[in-house]
Amino acid sequence: VLSVVDTSLGLMIGGTLGILGTIYSLFILLPTLAVAVRRLHDINKSGWYIGAFYIFMIVYLIIVKLNFNNQNIASGSTVFMPLILPLLMLAYSIYLLVLLVRSGDKGSNTYGPDPYGADDLQIEDHLV
Repeated sequence: VLSVVDTSLGLMIGGTLGILGTIYSLFILLPTLAVAVRRLHDINKSGWYIGAFYIFMIVYLIIVKLNFNNQNIASGSTVFMPLILPLLMLAYSIYLLVLLVRSGDKGSNTYGPDPYGADDLQIEDHLV
């Protein structure tokens, strides 16, 4: 929706990047990361699984930028960068998606108690 608004108001930078869309994306970045880290903690995984993805993406973008600016790089690395690294990022994205849609651990784990109170539910089931 913001892309249409950006285009209709002429708020595009370079013809592809909308100002309102970019501001919105930056605005929701921190809450999105917080929810993803919370989901990983629910399944007893570190939040660095998300951090590793973003670090990997930033390193990849830097390498691609350097690759385009410096055309004297060996031909082996030019094949590796556009083909292998995006496939690795895709595989890791699928792995993260599987982790993020899993149901949380029942009971307490390293990162704290079950937010749904599974420990309390077991006691209540026993009393009924």
